Amino acid sequence: PVPFEFLKKWSSLCSTTCVLSSANDMSKFMNYLLGNGSIPGTNDVLLAKKIHRDLFDAYNRLQDPSIEDYFLTIRGVPVSRTHFAYAMGIKRGMYNNERILETADDMHGYNTLMTLFPDRNLGIFIAMTGEDKKDLFRTALSSYISDLYLDKEPWLNSSLLCTFPEPFMKGPDPDTPKVHPVVPLGRLPTDFTGTYTNDIYGKMEIIDKSGVLEAKYGYATFDLQREETTSLKFNMFPTGLIRHMFSVDDLRFREMKNSTYIEAFTVDKFDDAKFERVQPVTNTTTTTTTEKPAGGIAIPL
Repeated sequence: PVPFEFLKKWSSLCSTTCVLSSANDMSKFMNYLLGNGSIPGTNDVLLAKKIHRDLFDAYNRLQDPSIEDYFLTIRGVPVSRTHFAYAMGIKRGMYNNERILETADDMHGYNTLMTLFPDRNLGIFIAMTGEDKKDLFRTALSSYISDLYLDKEPWLNSSLLCTFPEPFMKGPDPDTPKVHPVVPLGRLPTDFTGTYTNDIYGKMEIIDKSGVLEAKYGYATFDLQREETTSLKFNMFPTGLIRHMFSVDDLRFREMKNSTYIEAFTVDKFDDAKFERVQPVTNTTTTTTTEKPAGGIAIPL
């Protein structure tokens, strides 16, 4: 279960993923998207017809879309479902010889899928809790619902929906937890502790927690455990409020050239962004610590 306190904090950071809505509102939204730019039930024009159509024009061709790993007839299913291009925030594709516009989204503990059949004036919105690896359940359920509404012979039923993609093909391999052996720090904790900054990602602190290094980033905390390697590579284990919310990441400390002094580190999921260690600056009267202005706080998925 996802902690409510975590969701309150997380939903203040992300954008469209965290827009709260209801099935009733989504029905109105889909009716609008399936229309001609006017607000459903009125003559009020929200977007001119051409601009409204432009929302669904193909702007980028999709290379190897993930849906085709499990929803192509050559993979073993009776009916193909494809995505071939990306429009304004929505994918264009085909299902059972019908044009579709589709978008899926995930937030910790919640999964959604919206499918539009523009030639049939049909919109399907699915929302669920729990896990849905590779969107398999949502996509299969949308296929089943559309077959019923469009008077086509369903190739799925309640049993197949729960086992999909089996028996048509093997499902995705389960996640195997990686074994992380305990490795001594090898150096004094003070060699690593301090404040590190990045102009985009802001500030991260490394502290000594009874001999274990901890990284603090906004409301997120990570225990750092050294890997079995000669480099200063550490695994970042999410703790506290974000435990189980994120996978283990990697952090790599960097030494100053021709020195053992640690001057920075990089984090893999932050696009290898470099966090530089803040240097204490001393003058004749006071000793202060200067920091670069912190940027926005962003926790990677």
